[in-house]
Amino acid sequence: MKPDVSSVLLASVETLTTQIVPSFDGDYRGGSVSSIIVLMSLFGEEYDRAAEVRYTGNKEIKEIFSRSFAQVADSKLALKLKNSSEQEEVSLRISDLDDSATLLKNLLIELQIYVENSTAPWAANINKDIWAFLGRDAQRTLFEAL
Repeated sequence: MKPDVSSVLLASVETLTTQIVPSFDGDYRGGSVSSIIVLMSLFGEEYDRAAEVRYTGNKEIKEIFSRSFAQVADSKLALKLKNSSEQEEVSLRISDLDDSATLLKNLLIELQIYVENSTAPWAANINKDIWAFLGRDAQRTLFEAL
């Protein structure tokens, strides 16, 4: 049986907390180990939700592009939006999702600049959608404190 990462991190945190930190009794090294314990706990949380957070963010950006491309007068931008909205994820590996997110977010910036300079009613709605996405994405990526 192969233990999952969260279980290994939790067991390590418990060992460090109960067996290692007490032996330092106020020593600088004990503080360092305590800091490592906090980081390990956060990494466990990030590991458990990493793919979902990234996949959901990428999916939401593609939905914005899907609602936008037909209305964008700039044919180059419209084509990039259409192609990106239809693009499947390469894989659910974190590095692949991050690479996809980088491309999508850069294109989202282009779209936001475009809609902020437009007076069309649809542009204002897309701009609201973009800002709403940015708020949700920021909230989604926060670590929950222990």
